[in-house]
Amino acid sequence: MHLTVFYRLVVLMIDGKELGNISNIQRFSVHDGPGIRTVVFLKGCPLRCQWCQNPEARTEKGCLIHVPARCIRCFTCISACKATAIKMQENHIQISAEKCIYCGECVKTCPAGAITASGQMMTVSDVFNRVLRDEPFYKTSGGGVTLSGGEPLQSFSFSLALLSKLKDAKIHTAIETCGYAPWGNLLEIAKVTDLFLYDLKHMNSDTHKYYTGVGNELIVNNLLKLASFHKNIVVRVPLIPGVNDQEENLRQTAKIVVDAGIHELHILPFHQFGRQKWKAIGEKYLFDNFSSPDTCSINRAAEVMRAEGLNVSIGGSGLYNSLV
Repeated sequence: MHLTVFYRLVVLMIDGKELGNISNIQRFSVHDGPGIRTVVFLKGCPLRCQWCQNPEARTEKGCLIHVPARCIRCFTCISACKATAIKMQENHIQISAEKCIYCGECVKTCPAGAITASGQMMTVSDVFNRVLRDEPFYKTSGGGVTLSGGEPLQSFSFSLALLSKLKDAKIHTAIETCGYAPWGNLLEIAKVTDLFLYDLKHMNSDTHKYYTGVGNELIVNNLLKLASFHKNIVVRVPLIPGVNDQEENLRQTAKIVVDAGIHELHILPFHQFGRQKWKAIGEKYLFDNFSSPDTCSINRAAEVMRAEGLNVSIGGSGLYNSLV
């Protein structure tokens, strides 16, 4: 199948079975909910966060990943490329994400596996059977399955079907979300989700739009609605120096969370682990010159938010056991 067609939609139906475009399935995670977890990363996201750590999962279509360390410089990919999207630059290949039509010829012809395609269409049963292999670890650790991305709510039908199947199997479910989705979809997802890991990035809507491509009104409103009946919510704030670490923004963020009746917040310090991913998919990374917050700045942010009455943890672990 031509990859342009293959990756055109995140979710579709074949013979009555939901299909999702899966970017990755990560086993033995301990930072995405309680216990040992399997994280299912779905492709497609309505936001365009400039610091995104999973840029290969932002788009619903195919995404080529080039790993220079594997390249043996045979350059067969250049002649195989139908769209002339691959060229030589200083004895290395460079792939243009704008020109690429995702025909897959370069992937097929690369003998070293230096070029791969991000995204695999899988049925709900495919994913369920894959994560079920780790069920013994869920039972012994109090873990389960977390949907991430991208944005799982972008793949609403697939996510709902998978979460429902997991709930029927009595497996703990969690979802990492930016909250930018129709309320009706979020409401349905909430019925089969044990824990929400809900991102808040900035309280000023204009600033939020500048860095993510969308305003924050829908995100905040959805959080307030969700918190009115779903009690297992952890708000997570990516702490980025010069973007959202100002004391007033931190205080406003904490106040929204407290007003919603949510008690737990996790600070996720910005890091540059995703930088190489941007380079590998041939896209420009605008946050190349941003630094990670130092320990003093992280602790200061935590104290500002604790002063508003929140339980604040640093990193992706915290008081999950008190919620579930």
